[in-house]
Amino acid sequence: MKGPARSSRLALTSIIAVVAIVGGVLFAAVPSVATVADGDVVLGTGHPGNCTVGTDPNCSSGTTEITDSNTSGGDTFVANSAGQSNALGGFASGSGAAVDGLATSGPGVRGDSTSGIGVRGHSTSGTGVYGTSDGADGVVGELAANSTGTNGVTGAAHNGGNGVNAESNSAFRVGVQNHFNAGLFAQNTSTGTSLWARNLQDGGEAAYIEAYGTHSRALRVCGCNGADGIDVSTTGSGEALSATNDGTANTTTAEIQATGTNSGALFVHATNGAAALTVGGPSSFIGSTTFGGGASTFNNTSTFKGASTFTGSSTFGGASTYNGPATFNAASEFQGNSHFGGTATFGSFTTFNGNTRFNTLTNTFSRSGVVGIMFPGSSATVTGIQLTDRSMVLATIQNYVPGVFVVAAVPVLTGPGAFHSFTIHLNRAPGTMSAPKSVQVAWFVIEHP
Repeated sequence: MKGPARSSRLALTSIIAVVAIVGGVLFAAVPSVATVADGDVVLGTGHPGNCTVGTDPNCSSGTTEITDSNTSGGDTFVANSAGQSNALGGFASGSGAAVDGLATSGPGVRGDSTSGIGVRGHSTSGTGVYGTSDGADGVVGELAANSTGTNGVTGAAHNGGNGVNAESNSAFRVGVQNHFNAGLFAQNTSTGTSLWARNLQDGGEAAYIEAYGTHSRALRVCGCNGADGIDVSTTGSGEALSATNDGTANTTTAEIQATGTNSGALFVHATNGAAALTVGGPSSFIGSTTFGGGASTFNNTSTFKGASTFTGSSTFGGASTYNGPATFNAASEFQGNSHFGGTATFGSFTTFNGNTRFNTLTNTFSRSGVVGIMFPGSSATVTGIQLTDRSMVLATIQNYVPGVFVVAAVPVLTGPGAFHSFTIHLNRAPGTMSAPKSVQVAWFVIEHP
């Protein structure tokens, strides 16, 4: 009897073992179904508004944290999108951040894209993208060397606001006490351009810079290590540089200074008939100054303390003072009182409507000179001088020959040499056949009104 009973028990035990093994395999092959009650993350669903923990999917009252123990690198969390949707989106209904990234050494949040937007931030009332760092840059936008993109960082405002807002609370100006902090810093490490501002609409402004603080400056430019402080040019019909005073008393519209050896305070050049420079209020130029191909207009008091060169035509509406050498290569008009403390050179038609004072011994006018007349001649023709129908020639003998004097200085206005020559006539030839002499006649061409 023991034999059959024992065999039955062994058979039953074997059946139970087989069932257990098969059941374990079946249940191990099928994962547990995600449920709401135990806090599982359910893909393909969500609850963007207020939710109830244990009732609504993907709803939690605490912080969900993913920790990657791999120290060899790589990404802890990866989100991919194969379509037009965003790979990762965050929504915050309160005052917190939709996406907050914290790193001890690397970027807090980094977004890379082969064609679209790397990182995009949108807020209905707060800041779209906010970056802060304790030791590096808050926000960095970069284009790779082989990138076909245009901008590392783009800011756009379609509601009348600011596309990019840059602020700094530093109490030091750049370079003062070895501080180099600014609200906006632009740097080029090659031969390109650090900062480019462009306006595409008629009547707009590419850049507007203002200062509100007492004794503050709206713009400070340094030409360091032999570089130009500022180079302004225009290729159209507009003004290369325009400075206007708003009428505030005891203020200076433009003060431009250069202190380096062989450095220039300002170089302004315009082409295609554009105005090189227009200054509406008082202006002071302390270093050497060059005004290029376009016209320059100074509507108020102007002071030039260094060497000044005006390549294009110039108009001075107010009193002007030149403490250093001044060169005017084109037509110039001085409507107010003028004071030249250094050597002055006038290369073309010049009009002085106010009182003019020259304090130096040497002043050069291109339409002036000395011509000699020797016996038996009694006249001399000067050529290569530009004249108009308003030109007047002044002539006087520089050495004394008894009985010889200038009787006429006649511009040639018709025939050969017209408007480019004049003839000085003496009353007779200087000296005699037995005692020939010569006279030196100084001449000067001016324009009558």
